Amino acid sequence: MIVAASISCTGLVALPQAASAAPATVPGCGTFDFEPVIYLEYVGQGGAGSGLGCPVGNSKTTGNGRARYHDFQNGSIYWNRLVANSQPATVMNPIRDKWANLNWENGFLGLPVNDTFPVYGSNGLLGAFNVFEGGAIFTSALGTYEVHGQILSKMWEVGVQTIGLPMSDEQDFSNDGGKVTEFQQGQIYWWADTGPISIKGRIRVSYAGLHMHERTDDNFGGSKDEPYAILSAVWPGTANNKKTYNTPEYSLGDSNTDCEENNAELYVGRPNGIELVSTVMEHDYGDKDAARRKADEYAKKAADWVIGQVQAMGPIGLGIAKFGGPILRDAFREIGALLGGWFGDELVGTRNKLLTPKDMVKLAVAPRSVYDCIGYKVASDQLEGYGGKYQTYFNITVVP
Repeated sequence: MIVAASISCTGLVALPQAASAAPATVPGCGTFDFEPVIYLEYVGQGGAGSGLGCPVGNSKTTGNGRARYHDFQNGSIYWNRLVANSQPATVMNPIRDKWANLNWENGFLGLPVNDTFPVYGSNGLLGAFNVFEGGAIFTSALGTYEVHGQILSKMWEVGVQTIGLPMSDEQDFSNDGGKVTEFQQGQIYWWADTGPISIKGRIRVSYAGLHMHERTDDNFGGSKDEPYAILSAVWPGTANNKKTYNTPEYSLGDSNTDCEENNAELYVGRPNGIELVSTVMEHDYGDKDAARRKADEYAKKAADWVIGQVQAMGPIGLGIAKFGGPILRDAFREIGALLGGWFGDELVGTRNKLLTPKDMVKLAVAPRSVYDCIGYKVASDQLEGYGGKYQTYFNITVVP
């Protein structure tokens, strides 16, 4: 609360605090009935010469009887009279308009608990905000948005300087009860079983390595397998929603693991869900490029099916994550296993790994596990064929 040392410069006369409103004349505006506490706050801010402007009507009581308030041209002053020693709180536009759209004090935000305060950054004034009983409203050149609950708590913890100001209200995110609020530098996600998770950037999915648990039976008299993996990623989207990658051919005998550093990127973007398809081949004499084309055909059919499903829904923005998992799961059920044909090389096996939006967010901030020499976040199910058993490994990280 701003309290003026003198009110003589305003041309207003301070009223004694009383149990009911009393008339006061505001030069250039007129005479209005004021709640005394609200009047003193208005005078302290400079009256009609402040950012509030002239009064609009008289002081009123909120519908639930908890507070007294007075509207002005550019904002309002609220006083929660049921709370001992409470101070009046000023809510300026456009925050007031946003609060009105959320049903004023009758909505989940409740009453304001502080004045509209500025938010400063390294480049000066960024915006302003009000804290309410049930959350906060921020306004800036990006728009005016509410943040509440555990997402707001996480935002305070992370810091506005780190994650930036909000760029959206809290939104439904995934089909398992997820929520998200967009910020300038990232997002804060929430699920009931995870609490809030801050992601400052985008999610990157990459290949981490291949491990041989058992060699295949037929090595043409050799003592080693010469496997390679074909990895396909498919995600929800309306275009460019797949990628296929061939690993190098490995020679695995005494060592069962490819221990070279692998970081082949399969996806970068929002955690809307992703299907990772691992195909492991044991190279004998076949055409590896032909095998890759076959796998890419499999992925393309699934990706095209996903595009059709997403386009049929119309524009859904962030809500695409609500449908990502089910769409991907249905895609691979609809397309079926196209990789069962003959390649010339031995097909050890194909496995699909569906990562939901929640999986992607949780894995992105989780510590890496290590198997043998592979650092990873998630592994495929075992791929088995011709007596061989293999697994592929992936990393999920946060990148700018």
